[in-house]
Amino acid sequence: MTGAEAVGLDAFVQRRRGLYRGYAVARLGRTPAAGEVVDHVVEALVACWPRLVCGRSPAAGAWVLVREAVSLHCRMPYGQDGEDVLHRLLPVAAADAAVLHYRLGMRLTEAADLMGVEPAAAAGLVLAAERGLPRALVGELAFGPGRA
Repeated sequence: MTGAEAVGLDAFVQRRRGLYRGYAVARLGRTPAAGEVVDHVVEALVACWPRLVCGRSPAAGAWVLVREAVSLHCRMPYGQDGEDVLHRLLPVAAADAAVLHYRLGMRLTEAADLMGVEPAAAAGLVLAAERGLPRALVGELAFGPGRA
C-alpha cells in the first residue's frame, strides 16, 4: 500500500468506524462482539484497500465487509437471538437501510454514503422495507438510537 493509500484509508476509517459500530450494536446488541466485528473489518480493509480504491465505490465494498461480518456474528452462539427482526423479514439491503435510517436515525443521504449507494437507491430500500414489513411492525419503526 502506498503512503497516499494509507492516508486515504485512515481518513475513510476515521469517518466511518463509529457508524459501523452503531450498525453492529443495532444488530448484535451492546456486546463485546460489536466492537470486535468492527475491529476485524478494519483489519480486512487494510488488506483489500488498494483493490477497493480502484473499484467503483470503496464505500460499497467496505459496506459488504461490514454487513457480512455482522451477519456472521448474528448466527454465532453469542449473537443476540440471531439476526434482528428486520433482517429476518426483509432482503438484506432493505433491512440495512431501515436499520441505518430508522434505528440509528441517519438521514437517507448519510445512509446512502455509508452503504456506497446513491441517495435515491437508499430511499428506495427504505420504502421497500416499509412495504415489506407487516403493518404492525411498520408502526414499531422509530427514529433514533434508542430503538437499537
